[in-house]
Amino acid sequence: MKIAVVHCIADQTVTGREKEQLADREVYETAAAVQSALERLGHEVDRIPIDPRRMDGLDRYDWIFNLAESTSVFPFAEVEIAKWMEKLGVPFTGSSSETLRICVDKAKTKDKIHRAGIRTPAWRVIHPRERIELELPFPLIVKPVHEDGSVGIFTDSFVRNEAELEKKVREIHRIYRQPALVEEYIEGRDITASILGNDGDMIVLQLSETIYPKEYKGPKILTYEAKWLPDSEAFHITSIQRPPELKDGLWETIEDIAMRVFRMVGCQDYAQVDFRLQEDTPYFLEINPNPCINPNGSGFVRAGKEKGYSYERLIHKILEQSMKT
Repeated sequence: MKIAVVHCIADQTVTGREKEQLADREVYETAAAVQSALERLGHEVDRIPIDPRRMDGLDRYDWIFNLAESTSVFPFAEVEIAKWMEKLGVPFTGSSSETLRICVDKAKTKDKIHRAGIRTPAWRVIHPRERIELELPFPLIVKPVHEDGSVGIFTDSFVRNEAELEKKVREIHRIYRQPALVEEYIEGRDITASILGNDGDMIVLQLSETIYPKEYKGPKILTYEAKWLPDSEAFHITSIQRPPELKDGLWETIEDIAMRVFRMVGCQDYAQVDFRLQEDTPYFLEINPNPCINPNGSGFVRAGKEKGYSYERLIHKILEQSMKT
């Protein structure tokens, strides 16, 4: 087939978010790797950095491998690009624009999951210029409501009093230009489920756990530094354990909830679901449709390898699944 690997241009950033450009620009490496894998599978492949304001020419391809994500310059780009491809009638990998629209709003996703009876930390959304009046007990976690990949989450996102809460909320309003999500802090373990496939052919590739050693300074949350900045101490002392050590039955419970969430929000082909595990109780945190598939360091790719998928086979499986839906 003639395939386009589509991703957003990520050469610019907004003031205050310069150090987060690394997360935006990671997609260039990923797109090159996906292109190479598809070419080895025999396809004719073009790699297209796309400006969401100009999206002509995609209808000449048989299929799109969609790596479009929002950037600091183009918020909600993944939704708009998916909408455009749907309008053109061009098939593409990953989730629909409607699912991306739901998942890009952490609060709306949590509300949908909560209404289905799945546990999630208590939360409130605080909009710019809105007074901060909460009944949630401290400590709390404060994050941008529309970001993923730990963007906007730093050590000071863990707040212990009203002064810290006010400061962090207003910082998110100022820098990220969006509402702040304030969540109950759940003391526990970070567990992630990586899902591949669709109904009838869906598997959880692997569960993984983020390990915070005793010498880890600050709250045990996966910050931007720990995930993206190789020069930071947090990056070097956190680690991933696969598989995590879980009591009998708990593994199956987490897998079941992850797949239920996947279906409830309408994900397609692949996704990751994050949990906070307090003793034997999993709390849903968020779901990431179209998660990072960089061959160097992606948790989803590592989970695939644990299940026996080479990178090339994993990319082929994602493409194959999209052709079945």
